[in-house]
Amino acid sequence: MRLRLEACSRLPRAPGAVGIVVVAWGLLVLASALWERGGGRPLETCLLLRFTGHPCPTCGSTRALFAMFQGHPAQAFHLNPLFTLLLPGVAFLALMRLGFGRCLRLDGNSREYRFLLFAGLATLAANWAWVLEFR
Repeated sequence: MRLRLEACSRLPRAPGAVGIVVVAWGLLVLASALWERGGGRPLETCLLLRFTGHPCPTCGSTRALFAMFQGHPAQAFHLNPLFTLLLPGVAFLALMRLGFGRCLRLDGNSREYRFLLFAGLATLAANWAWVLEFR
């Protein structure tokens, strides 16, 4: 398996639906934050939690992001450890792409990709167990 930086366009070509979903989620988070500041009951941005009462593997990510921006990394880690650990790396990759037009490329064979998929799913499951335990 080999990692390398390669030249790419600064703005990714995402399908229109992805942009709409991201903007809608951002507006929901903003509305939720403004609603809470006004003294309203907290709004749930996680649809799985809202409809089933059970958190999804990424539940707590929005609150963890707010905690990180407020300078509380320990609280952010407690809310969602996987998101908190991945956030600096994703921010770095976004900066590399938007600022310098460089993307990280992972080259490997199918066995290595299957291992990474298994490791990623196991990590996501461990994070979900954490979220379920400490919600």
